[in-house]
Amino acid sequence: MAETAEVRQGIQETKDVVKFVIRLGEAGAKSLEDGKFSVSDLSNFINAAGALPAAIGGIGSVPAELKDMDVDERAELLAYIKEEFDIAEENIEAVVEKALTAVIGLFDLIKEIIALTKASAGGEPA
Repeated sequence: MAETAEVRQGIQETKDVVKFVIRLGEAGAKSLEDGKFSVSDLSNFINAAGALPAAIGGIGSVPAELKDMDVDERAELLAYIKEEFDIAEENIEAVVEKALTAVIGLFDLIKEIIALTKASAGGEPA
């Protein structure tokens, strides 16, 4: 009897969304360094905006990737964040946890907005 190979989800979409969330956080932090937000701070969000298409494009796969994530993939995600961003080693775990929580919240919000938009367009209750 042949063994069936387990198909893994991978974590590319999760990386894309985490990248966007962290870049957005970095932009917000930089923009508020002087205690206020102004039009001139919009340029701080260019990197986050550049990461947005990949994040939005694959956000639907993130819940399955998170559910399927194993120890090796979590280590890969931590290494990716350490390599990609200027975050102290001792803070990476906390940043990942907060980013993943934000990702899940963002995904839920997008699903809710889609449902409400469809309900409004069709006159059906959400």
